[in-house]
Amino acid sequence: MQITEILDKLKKVKGSPSKGWEACCPAHEDKSPSMSIAEKHYRILVHCHAGCTTADICMSLGIDMGDLFNERG
Repeated sequence: MQITEILDKLKKVKGSPSKGWEACCPAHEDKSPSMSIAEKHYRILVHCHAGCTTADICMSLGIDMGDLFNERG
């Protein structure tokens, strides 16, 4: 899965490929961005600063955790 596909599913996304993004976490009721998203070494990294797990985030986005791993170029 491409990172743009994940970013399109999120609300209040801001940031850039070089510095990463932040957005509202889909796994809990979030009014201001509390989730960090980055792409490093062919992996999409998501982290909710409110404590939601990666599994919870993936389930809320309707994706599998394996979708966070891209095949090399």
